[in-house]
Amino acid sequence: MRFLTLLPLASLALSAPLLEKRLCSATPSIFSINDFTVFNQSINQQGFSPSDGSFIHFNFQDSTTNVTTSCGRSLAPLTGSVADASNFYSCASPVVQYMWDGTTLTLREIFACHGKTQFATGSAAGGSECFPEEPPVPLGYGTECEYPGETSANDIPVTSVKAT
Repeated sequence: MRFLTLLPLASLALSAPLLEKRLCSATPSIFSINDFTVFNQSINQQGFSPSDGSFIHFNFQDSTTNVTTSCGRSLAPLTGSVADASNFYSCASPVVQYMWDGTTLTLREIFACHGKTQFATGSAAGGSECFPEEPPVPLGYGTECEYPGETSANDIPVTSVKAT
């Protein structure tokens, strides 16, 4: 009789890892970005002094985790490029971070799974269209980059998920 009572408990214990995987079903798989724009201001010889410096801006969405946020940062006029291959910057929602190295946008979403912090990461290299800017364009001298179809979503697949 005791053997029959323990059998359901043993099957429950064996199925626990499967149950645990199902509870983590909100693992990010695709990041969507839209309205991606980068402007890198250049110093010019004609004394044009714009009020804005270099900037990056885009909107992020992950439909798996229901995270939607804006991302970006600006620099003071004439202080350089927003390209930085060494640091991640937080978006308006701190669970989303990005790195722009000048050619590749790397996105990282932080989420919890089984009590552990997880990082889902994806990158999109190239694909942006860059063109020079000159006054009287409001941005001043520099280079502006946009992803083609900038008003529609561009999907970036998640390429790794790591626990800390």
